[in-house]
Amino acid sequence: MNDTANDILHKAQAILASKLEGTRLGGSVKLVIETAGAIVIDGQGVRLDACETDVVLQADAETFHLILTGGLSPMAAYMGGRLRMEGRAEIAIQLADILGQASGAKNAHQ
Repeated sequence: MNDTANDILHKAQAILASKLEGTRLGGSVKLVIETAGAIVIDGQGVRLDACETDVVLQADAETFHLILTGGLSPMAAYMGGRLRMEGRAEIAIQLADILGQASGAKNAHQ
C-alpha cells in the first residue's frame, strides 16, 4: 500500500459508513489501524476519532483493507492473530456479522 495514513483512514471510513448504513451496533467500536490512526463507530456514525469505546479492534492497514473489501473475514483475521480485540466481544461479533453480510451481498452481485 502506497497510501498515506490519512488516505487509509478516509478510505476505511467511507467503506465502513457505506456498509453500516441503516444499521446500529449495540455499542461503540474503535478500529485502530497501526501507523495510521483510529476510526470510531457509534451512535453518532463513523468518524475519525480515538475516544474510549466498548471494544477496540487493532490491526495493520493491509488486514483492515482485506476485511473491509471482503478478502478476509474478521473471524479468520482474529483466529490467525492478525486482528486483536479488547473489550466486549459481542459487539465485535455483531460488527463482523454486518461486515460479512455486506461483503456477501456485494460479492453476490458481481
